[in-house]
Amino acid sequence: MCRHRCELNLAKAATDAAIPFVLSGLSTILMEQVREAAPDFWYQGYIPGDRDVIRPLMQRLQANGVDVLVVTIDTPLGANRENNQRNGFTIPFKFSKGLLWDGICHPRWSMDVFARTLLSDRRIPRFCNVLADTRGFRITEEPQGGFRYGRDKLDWSHLAWMREMWRGRIVLKGVAHPADAQRAESMGLDGVIVSNHGGRQLDGAQASLDALPAVVAAVSRQFPVLIDGGFRRGTDILKAIALGARMVFLGRSVLYGATVAGEAGVARVIDILSTEIDRNLGLLGCCDVNNLDNGYVVHKPVI
Repeated sequence: MCRHRCELNLAKAATDAAIPFVLSGLSTILMEQVREAAPDFWYQGYIPGDRDVIRPLMQRLQANGVDVLVVTIDTPLGANRENNQRNGFTIPFKFSKGLLWDGICHPRWSMDVFARTLLSDRRIPRFCNVLADTRGFRITEEPQGGFRYGRDKLDWSHLAWMREMWRGRIVLKGVAHPADAQRAESMGLDGVIVSNHGGRQLDGAQASLDALPAVVAAVSRQFPVLIDGGFRRGTDILKAIALGARMVFLGRSVLYGATVAGEAGVARVIDILSTEIDRNLGLLGCCDVNNLDNGYVVHKPVI
């Protein structure tokens, strides 16, 4: 939607900056191709509660050198997402008069993204990393059983089985409750990502940053608590680190960079945030990011 072969721009820029790149299962570039740009990429899956589906997917991931498997647990079904409905954006993708008019009004996108994708790739994009089958399914078609088939059946028993089968690390994404983080640690998982899925699932969900301190307090110091959701400035990242996050993930900000200028745009966003982090540490009088703690954060009451 944003740029032709955008995943490769993101992967290359992240690899050059020596930071992890997480490939979404809902991507349209084969992971086998992404591996060439980012050999150590992580994989974020939208996994159904079906061992016969999970097993071959894990085998494909392992064949591609994936060590970190991120399991998304907060999308068992689709949310309202009224902004998408107003904009006519659906999965599967459907053509409409409104989208046609949007394309006419944005000729640069129509040529650089839409036409380029169809002409150079000579096919409609496919979600080719959701399952073990590299063919996947077209973004314009409904797969057998539905787009979110089986996600509502994923439970802790599947995660326990995956822990036995997967030789790498498993991280749960979408954790907001301390008890879930505790359970993840007790069953031998390797970390959690505190996330509210960008605030797109529940209109009353708490912010990731508000959920973070209780999750950190619920697990041991050795258990990594990561976070995502709305991080736009270096100060945002420093707040999360000060409150106990081991790592902060970026989504839309680097995607905006890729939209404007491809790999160079992603690199520019990373550079801006890195510079802000360095400068703000100096302004805080903190010589090392590892010395940050909650004493650097002032909680302002909501009036």
